[in-house]
Amino acid sequence: MLGTRRTHDDQPLPAHGDDWSADRLSTFHRRLSVAASGAPAPGQVDTLLDEVPTTPRNVAALLEHLVDEHARRAREAGRSRAVVSSPLPEGAVARVGHLLVVRWLTRRHAMGRRVIRRVAHSPAAVTAPSERTGWLLVRHLTDGLTTPAPA
Repeated sequence: MLGTRRTHDDQPLPAHGDDWSADRLSTFHRRLSVAASGAPAPGQVDTLLDEVPTTPRNVAALLEHLVDEHARRAREAGRSRAVVSSPLPEGAVARVGHLLVVRWLTRRHAMGRRVIRRVAHSPAAVTAPSERTGWLLVRHLTDGLTTPAPA
């Protein structure tokens, strides 16, 4: 069939004993948003992130929250079009973060969630949690929230 592409359903993220409940994630998201707004004390956001067990489901929920927060801030600042039309940043992690925010701004959440599921899934067990793609993306997006946006 020309012009059509078969969609491949991604497997759900595996359950883990350290997965947080929806209520606990929601509470954490509020704490993180408050800490990331304004001018957080050095290390404050990192200390919060250290509380999160790095399970695929926790990382995916955290990534979705951070992407949503970036998109919300861009809309509120009137920068949505500028973000969507801006060139891709340097570096793989920064590019993925940018593309996810663009997906949110253009209302293509399902496509963004698919990418989030893929990067949140842990790679080989030999990779330390802090070096996994999903966690690197969490750190990148969090840094972006604590850094003032360009005018």
